Amino acid sequence: MMDLTRLRLLRELAHRGTMTAVATAFGLTSSAVSQQLAVLEREARVVLLERVGRRVLLTAEGSGWQHMPRPSSRPSRPPSWI
Repeated sequence: MMDLTRLRLLRELAHRGTMTAVATAFGLTSSAVSQQLAVLEREARVVLLERVGRRVLLTAEGSGWQHMPRPSSRPSRPPSWI
């Protein structure tokens, strides 16, 4: 089962543009965000992100997945995987 927080991380990456900005918004490290998005890719069995050096771009599949309603605020409690 996919974790909704991972989907929110993907949505926020599309909106904010950097792992650092997403990490700051969620109170996480950039490494934690990157790891959770990698887990999402494995669970979905699709490449959602293209990593080019330090840049991260959404693939066509990733762009399709990020069109979910934007969270109104950061999670009220830490995700279960922390």
